[in-house]
Amino acid sequence: MKSRFRKAVVTAPDAETIDLAALGERDGWTCGICGEAVDKTIRCPDRAAPTIDHVLPISHGGRHRWSNVQLSHFACNMAKGDAVA
Repeated sequence: MKSRFRKAVVTAPDAETIDLAALGERDGWTCGICGEAVDKTIRCPDRAAPTIDHVLPISHGGRHRWSNVQLSHFACNMAKGDAVA
């Protein structure tokens, strides 16, 4: 159920296409959660891999838009979960 809701938000007509590399460039390859550098060559499931974090989580009404995302490490993003920053 949760994954269906998330997929619906990410593919909604008002959702924006978020490219991880472009997000990394926008955010200076710095994690928006811990403030440390993010290595763009690392891939998931490595804990240091770059991921897209929704500042206001989708589960709390956040949208999949450039204004609501930041770059984060995989581990930081997972630790944050659906908490509101």
